[in-house]
Amino acid sequence: KKASFAKPGKHGHIKCSFTCQDLIRTDKKSEYKCPGHERVEIPEVEKYELFVQGLTVEEDENMVEVVTTFETKNEDGEKCSVPFEEDNEVHEKAVEMWHELHDANEDDAEDERKREPTEDVVLSIIQATVKK
Repeated sequence: KKASFAKPGKHGHIKCSFTCQDLIRTDKKSEYKCPGHERVEIPEVEKYELFVQGLTVEEDENMVEVVTTFETKNEDGEKCSVPFEEDNEVHEKAVEMWHELHDANEDDAEDERKREPTEDVVLSIIQATVKK
C-alpha cells in the first residue's frame, strides 16, 4: 500500500519501510522494515469470484455419492471446474449451501420454470503468486 525510504545512515545503507493491507481483513495493516539492499518479493495478487453452476458427483468404492468438482462460471461467463477439497471448510460450506438452495426449490416447484434458485453460491478466491 505504501513504501518509504530513509536516507543512508552512517554505515551507508538505506532503510526501507513498507505498509501493507490485508487482502481478506481490509481493516488490518502490517508493516515490514528492511535494509535497502535486501530483496523483497512482491506477489501478483488476483481476486475473483466463481459462481457455482453445479456439482460433479461420483460414487466411491462403497457406492456413496461424493462431490468431486464444482462446475462454475467466472465473472466473464467462462465455464470452468474447481476440484472439491474435502478438508476445505469453504468448499464444504459451498456444497451445503448449494444443496439447501436447490433442494428447497425442488420441493416448492410445481413446474420446471420455478426450479431455478433465487440466490447464487459464489466462491471468492484470492490467488497470490511470486515470480522469481
